Amino acid sequence: MIEQALYCLMRWHSDRGEIEIVLATTVPHHLHALGIAVALFTGLIDAVCETVAATIPANQADEMRCWNEMRRTMKEFMIENA
Repeated sequence: MIEQALYCLMRWHSDRGEIEIVLATTVPHHLHALGIAVALFTGLIDAVCETVAATIPANQADEMRCWNEMRRTMKEFMIENA
């Protein structure tokens, strides 16, 4: 699941439509068929983002802002499509 989360984050800007399809189909399936809470999915995104963000140099404010915006919008999309 970490690999899939990282893939989605890495492709969010270049292939957002593809990633939205992936999330819109897999997350609801896991929620309804397997009873996995959406908070576990958004928590996984948070954990991966925090790990990657920790490697961004402090003087790269634009990169950090971009990363945080991507994290926020991806989580919002997951919650809206749960």
